[in-house]
Amino acid sequence: MPGLALRSNGRHVAAKSWPLAGEIPFGREMAWRQDQSLPLVGLNATFDYIYRTQVWVYVCVNKLARGIARLPIKAYSFDGTTGERQEERTAPVAKLLRQPYTRARSYHLFENCVSNLMIYGNATFVKFRGGNGRTPVELWPLPWSQTEVILGTDVPIEAYRWTGRTGQRLIFPADDVVHFMWFTPDPLQPFGVSPLEALGATLSLENAAQRYGISSFGNAARPASFIQSQRNLTRQQRRELREEIEQSYGGPENAFKVALLDNGLDWKPLAFSASEAQLVDNRKISRDEVCAAFDIPPPMIGILEHATYSNITQQHWMLYMDTLAPVLKNMEETLMAQLVDPEPAWDGIFVEFDLDGVLRGNIEQRSQAYQRMLTAGVYTPNELRKLENEEPINDPAADAIYVPVNVEAVSPEMRRLQDQQAQQQAEQQAQQAADAHQQQLELAAAGGTAPAPPKPKPPPTGPPPPKIERRVALIEDRLTEAGL
Repeated sequence: MPGLALRSNGRHVAAKSWPLAGEIPFGREMAWRQDQSLPLVGLNATFDYIYRTQVWVYVCVNKLARGIARLPIKAYSFDGTTGERQEERTAPVAKLLRQPYTRARSYHLFENCVSNLMIYGNATFVKFRGGNGRTPVELWPLPWSQTEVILGTDVPIEAYRWTGRTGQRLIFPADDVVHFMWFTPDPLQPFGVSPLEALGATLSLENAAQRYGISSFGNAARPASFIQSQRNLTRQQRRELREEIEQSYGGPENAFKVALLDNGLDWKPLAFSASEAQLVDNRKISRDEVCAAFDIPPPMIGILEHATYSNITQQHWMLYMDTLAPVLKNMEETLMAQLVDPEPAWDGIFVEFDLDGVLRGNIEQRSQAYQRMLTAGVYTPNELRKLENEEPINDPAADAIYVPVNVEAVSPEMRRLQDQQAQQQAEQQAQQAADAHQQQLELAAAGGTAPAPPKPKPPPTGPPPPKIERRVALIEDRLTEAGL
């Protein structure tokens, strides 16, 4: 088995061996299969059974899987000289992710992937290379519940072995498998930890509460009760009395019927116990713990006890930015490391999920954000039109950066453009004044009189002297007249 292939600056470098290479430790099995069951009250339930029967697990898994599956995934190429990226719609990897296998699209691929990640903590897919023997042309799901991991001596994982229901076995080399997985604290365990393992005690209590509720409704939907008799009953009489009561009053449809008792019989119901009174609260706690394990805001799955009109939109953003973003990053990096990077023909290509469609907000919010980004010099008008999938405007001004007039231009080129615009405005104003004067001359010539020259403005007079100075002048005049 060759060593791990590494990359440096987009180029393949010499393969390096696994630093922990060596023989498999004594007592450790070479083929590992995940223990896919949890001990619930009265039964050992598989992860598949839990997903099918535990409503909040079912809801949370579907919310995450379908929320991610609806997102488009795109392939891009990166230009190292300009720093720009270009979407590659016709690249082979883009076509592969768009139609991964027969009668399936990218939605089915990622719904399957995320569902297995949330249930088992692992999801595996097999690369099918077709007749060319080079790049993969299909990506088929490899059911994790039927898959074993084969450990290697010079690599962590050497292969994966699938065992069908009829006993058929197929082995796929690790290079031909894409393995999505969560973190595991066991350095020797070659697969991730299922979120359901952390919910073991919670799901056990929830299962017991569900069965208790079913039993309660199946027995007249009331607390347990007993019948007191004033005389001793034989075993046969007790059996007949029990059968008659269960037939007449058992089941939800017979709840609260009037009981007819004779021979000194007295029916006494038992009061609710403390645990029975807290049954609903315990089930709410279990529900909240399931949401916490899957990191989903409760209002996003219909739990509206603490939801308000003001915070429901913010929690929608939290779902994508805090809950789904780490999952998407894990999937992107796994696809790059195990699907794209090993193929030299796909060098320079990277894949990303596109979140713009779900985070764009309504038209009013977008228009306000666009206005702020335009006036702050973040985007040009044509770049904003591109965000709205509109055609660009064929005008240099639509590709310019705009800033407020009281802010310095963002570049010397921008300052030069601003000076040119100011000069053009001054020239336009001078030309308009010359045109107006020429028009007046032409009108005067047509009337036989020359236009009257503009009246000179009177010379500006100084401001009147202050009151205190006028009073002083008057006093001095009177003193002069009096000879003083």
